[in-house]
Amino acid sequence: MKYVHIFLSSLILSSSCLPAYAISPLNQKKIDQHAAAIEKKVTRDYYLRAALVGIVAARVAYGFVTWMNTPHQQIAENLIPVPKPDASIEVPKITWSEWADKKKVAWVTWGKYVVSKENVTNKAIDLGKFACNSGFQMGMGFVMEGVYGKLNYPNTLRWYICSHVPYTATLKVVREMLTSDQSDYNKQLLQEACNRLVLDGEKICGYMTYKTKQLDIEEQQIAERTTRHFVTYYNEFLQRLSDQLVSDVVDY
Repeated sequence: MKYVHIFLSSLILSSSCLPAYAISPLNQKKIDQHAAAIEKKVTRDYYLRAALVGIVAARVAYGFVTWMNTPHQQIAENLIPVPKPDASIEVPKITWSEWADKKKVAWVTWGKYVVSKENVTNKAIDLGKFACNSGFQMGMGFVMEGVYGKLNYPNTLRWYICSHVPYTATLKVVREMLTSDQSDYNKQLLQEACNRLVLDGEKICGYMTYKTKQLDIEEQQIAERTTRHFVTYYNEFLQRLSDQLVSDVVDY
């Protein structure tokens, strides 16, 4: 029991010596981990975009090849040659009533065929096949367009911050808490917001590290210096914010 009291006393003493609202600086190991994760994601999305484009190209090529291999008849082949009238053959003459009767019989026969069970069944099957095929093609087109839209992004620092790093939203929350009168309550929330700023800074530096590898050798040197300066500035900003959090006289 004596050793337990000694151990707890040492923990309380060591915790009291630490600042209550200390903010950790950017971790280079986490920055490298974020850079590797971003590179893996961008590479995966690139191959997925290429696969989608390949599927569409293969579909178009298949349709074109199928159309080319389908035998097509010329217009002249579908025309029925009309024999020249023979003057020696007398054309039978019919009255208007006979012509009307023949037309009536023809229209009635065509109407019976249209409403026949066999014709209605065949047309319904054909319409169902066409609707299913068209619906499937349109649905797949919308799905592929949506997937490609999510995979096709500008891959810039501004895009990454707006899409994956709530940096501006965190700063907005910090400003709102700094302008409030509830200082004790806001200090606890401010600590969490500052921890979020550390995570956002590591993600931003991770993207800058990833993007540096995509540049030329001369541009890589400039980008590496820029990244180091940004890390140094960001750590100084976090240190000043940490000093303000542990200070009794707050001057944000």
